Amino acid sequence: MVQMQAEELASRVTAALAGLPDRQAQDLARDFLEDLSCRQLAEEWKRQLAAARRMQLRLFPRSLDLDPRLDIAGANRPGFGISGDYYDCQALGPDKLAFIVADAMGHGLASGMVMTQLQAVFRTAVREGWELEQLDRRLDEVMATTWEGEVFATGLLGLVDLAGEALWLLSAGHPWPSVLRAGRRVERVVEACAPPWGAPRPSRPACPAMLAVSGQWSLLAYTDGLIEAEDSLDGQYSADRLARVHFENRTCGAEQLCESILDDALSRAGESLEPQDDLTLLAICREE
Repeated sequence: MVQMQAEELASRVTAALAGLPDRQAQDLARDFLEDLSCRQLAEEWKRQLAAARRMQLRLFPRSLDLDPRLDIAGANRPGFGISGDYYDCQALGPDKLAFIVADAMGHGLASGMVMTQLQAVFRTAVREGWELEQLDRRLDEVMATTWEGEVFATGLLGLVDLAGEALWLLSAGHPWPSVLRAGRRVERVVEACAPPWGAPRPSRPACPAMLAVSGQWSLLAYTDGLIEAEDSLDGQYSADRLARVHFENRTCGAEQLCESILDDALSRAGESLEPQDDLTLLAICREE
């Protein structure tokens, strides 16, 4: 229908220009048709991008209501229609759950393709009951064999053991999460930090960190699109700023915590409110 309307319109324009000198008429007709073609392509691209985003949203967890003892929420805002970021959280049993926050290199459709790989490996790990080290190795293998060092991804892997009152974390070149335990900040554990998945390197040491988490605690994981966002006051929105807002909202629920962080980051962006990179958050809160 759109194609027929465009052809009819083009025919009418050509007829209307028939009375002009040949050269002038040809130039005007050519410019018009080129502009019309570009607009048609742009509209088709928008439709395709919207359809791809709708499909991508189905890869994120449909529900984060996994355990009554935990309040969990996530947020993802793509910078270019399709996100290369990914978050997920899945139950492993009555007292355990695994989660991931990942960031594929690049933007748009290309990074979105990598995101689907990360999702597939993580969901397989959940079904098979892999340990964090095994999941980390498999993600690295998949990225390395598929992209041969041209593309990599960073990520944070985590395991919550409610019965054992433990939180296990492993970072693959990814920003360390903001963790509050009894209202106090937990510092980054260097030994739990490995290179990005798929990045060329001589070796890959990885030893998950175990944090004792009895009583009240909360975790806020994020991608670097947030802490590298423009900040009209300080240049970039930093991890320290994020941790400060996390502390100020430590008694809030997970969804409110995510909203507070995003609102703070975007409000400080000044006139540049549209993100230039994907923004992703995952909040997990445990009350006493």
